[in-house]
Amino acid sequence: MLFRSSWLRDPQGEVERISKAFNEALTSIKTPAKPAERKVKVEPIHTLKNSDQSSPTESTFVNLFNDVETWSALEPSIIGTKEHLDYLYDTNVINAIEKIASQLTNVEGPVSAERFAKFIGACFGLNRVVANRVDSINSLRLPGFQRDEEGFIFPKGETYFTFKIWRKGTENEGRNLGAISLSEISNCMRDVAFAGQGVRKDQLYKEASRLLGIAKVSATSNDRLDAALKFAIANGRLINSGEYLQAVTI
Repeated sequence: MLFRSSWLRDPQGEVERISKAFNEALTSIKTPAKPAERKVKVEPIHTLKNSDQSSPTESTFVNLFNDVETWSALEPSIIGTKEHLDYLYDTNVINAIEKIASQLTNVEGPVSAERFAKFIGACFGLNRVVANRVDSINSLRLPGFQRDEEGFIFPKGETYFTFKIWRKGTENEGRNLGAISLSEISNCMRDVAFAGQGVRKDQLYKEASRLLGIAKVSATSNDRLDAALKFAIANGRLINSGEYLQAVTI
């Protein structure tokens, strides 16, 4: 009743009193303190994914090696006729083959004996190079060119030990592992191990295969990778460190 009578006697005063009380109540409420922002510096890191989790599109290693040159096949140019290959003792023919060998290995890196013979044959107009012709072409001694135990011919002045690079493969253009020298495969393995600061054998095989353009790992390719790993360890590119393989840096 007191509130009602006050309102009837002095409505304007009651309005002002209520308004004042409301404003005081608002100002008396403390504004919650805003929590201080914590700035966290996140450094980019490279992590090795489990080999079962990684995929060709999300492979860490594929991204790390974007600057590595991509392998591409050299197209042969016809410079003579098949009859010229019957005169492999002729100086002019030998000189021509030497120039082809230089161009081929500079573009493709170490090439197998079969690839070399077929490419030479194509340059002399042959669509098919028979086994005897393959042997005769590969029997040529070309000054400055070295071959490894498998018959791969290296760029002039290089050997299986001094050759330190490798080339990436792609889905559209690549080589099977049998057409890649153990030296080149081991170079790829070395770089994978170095980038990962040590990798397990299964990871090493999957990443090296992927980088070299091998889409599917088979028993045959695993045998080739085994041989390359053995080669890499024997020639000082990799070392065993427990369950991990480490790159040897010079």
